[in-house]
Amino acid sequence: MEWNDVRIFLAVARGRSLGEAARSLGVSHPTVGRRIKALEDEAEQALFRRTPDGLVPTDAGDTVLALAESMENSALAMERRLAGKHERLEGLLRISAAEWFAGHVLAPVLAELTRRHPAVVPEVIASYRLLDLSRREADVAFRIVPFSEPDIVQRRLMRMAYGLYGSADTVRAM
Repeated sequence: MEWNDVRIFLAVARGRSLGEAARSLGVSHPTVGRRIKALEDEAEQALFRRTPDGLVPTDAGDTVLALAESMENSALAMERRLAGKHERLEGLLRISAAEWFAGHVLAPVLAELTRRHPAVVPEVIASYRLLDLSRREADVAFRIVPFSEPDIVQRRLMRMAYGLYGSADTVRAM
């Protein structure tokens, strides 16, 4: 079984269609269909069934899905380890943070980072969406909530005090 076929299987399971899988992987729709057919031929059983909600894994597909996700996690861990072995810091650094944090805290830090390491190109993804670091949606993430993924190294950066402000009428209404 080839890793690329497993990636296609996972993309179909997540996207629930051959077209969505093709778009997410940057390949053609017929390629996805052929690779899924080849996997099903190799397994000698259907891995997906068509429903009004799209393609959903069969019982055999569900069994393979957990193993495929484990294989993906191992491949991504290997990729992360190999990517971190360069002597010189260079390349794209995708940073996920809330908009206010990116604008007020990260902006001056990134100016210093690019001064010290001009070959590093920071890309800030300023959003409240929690990106998945293990799937390389971002390389570094600043969050208020802790990570739940097991293979993520996390450190407390700072403590922040919060306050609630309002008019006297607002306070009385509470």
